Amino acid sequence: MAWVALATGDDGQAEPLLDEAVSVLRPAGPWFLLSTLYLRAVLAVRRKDSDGAIALARESLTRIR
Repeated sequence: MAWVALATGDDGQAEPLLDEAVSVLRPAGPWFLLSTLYLRAVLAVRRKDSDGAIALARESLTRIR
């Protein structure tokens, strides 16, 4: 649902949906959080927060490793 919110330009709705997804997916393991990290990085780019986007990308790569 967060992906759809981002695709339709509803960034404000995407953030709470991502928060909910993290709380549900965290117990499943680190791999399941990768899509939420990616979508948060997209939000950071849209907000012109390059440092935040880079930090999220690094976290994602750490989880993949």
